[in-house]
Amino acid sequence: MSKNKEEVVYRFEEENHVHEIKVDDEWKPLTGTSSVTDVMAKGGLIWWGVGLALEMLGYTKKKDENKKWLKKEKRLISIKKFLPKLKKMTDEEYLNLLDEAYYAHFNYKNEAAVDGTDLHEKVEEWIKGEMNGEKVTPDTLIMPLVKWAKENVDEWLWSEVHCYSEEHWLGGISDIGFRDKEGRIGILDIKSSKDAYLGHFIQCAGYDIQISENGGYTPDGEKIFDLDGKEIDYYAVLPFGMTNPEVQTRFNTDELREGFLAATTLYRLTKKY
Repeated sequence: MSKNKEEVVYRFEEENHVHEIKVDDEWKPLTGTSSVTDVMAKGGLIWWGVGLALEMLGYTKKKDENKKWLKKEKRLISIKKFLPKLKKMTDEEYLNLLDEAYYAHFNYKNEAAVDGTDLHEKVEEWIKGEMNGEKVTPDTLIMPLVKWAKENVDEWLWSEVHCYSEEHWLGGISDIGFRDKEGRIGILDIKSSKDAYLGHFIQCAGYDIQISENGGYTPDGEKIFDLDGKEIDYYAVLPFGMTNPEVQTRFNTDELREGFLAATTLYRLTKKY
């Protein structure tokens, strides 16, 4: 592997969604940043997935969206509505229902992926408009971001910027970079999830490692951003799936970068075996 930066050229192969660098006249695929966090336990997401399946069978969670305990009498309402339907089902109808419940999380994820793509496009359109001095009316969907930005952001540094690390053999696309009103640089990731999880911040750390090493690029490999020796001070995540979406921040960047590199090692090990 060459260490001469002049011999390394980045590109994003969109059809197969692969980040590549050219080393000694040969294109080589990189490990994707978002893929690395797949090795992490999903924590509350597992319970959420189970609950999603059980809801199709008349289940109501013990707590509401505001995390307040529900009385048993209220939870029994859905059971009383479901049981009569269940008693009338044929064996085949019941099996079909169980299959539907089994795939509830999978189907929801696919739908959410489409919504997430739309969300990212609306965010990118607005931020790039802001960066170019254009008057782009933000979609109502992204107003939590717009409101937060007015109170906290002094300057947008990038939107959907590509990045890579030859040292750690990584490639990725960072949603947003910004300088806040206190002069600090942050990485912001947009999520459609109901909360900000550890894996989201570790993913931001992966972008930090790459942008700090090489800066930011277009999909075709044109360099468009450099930190010029500055450090990224913190990571932020905006989970639009929250009841009242709010930006969550973490300042323990050293720990999170170490966590990302450890996850990278584990991810590659799982692929090997």
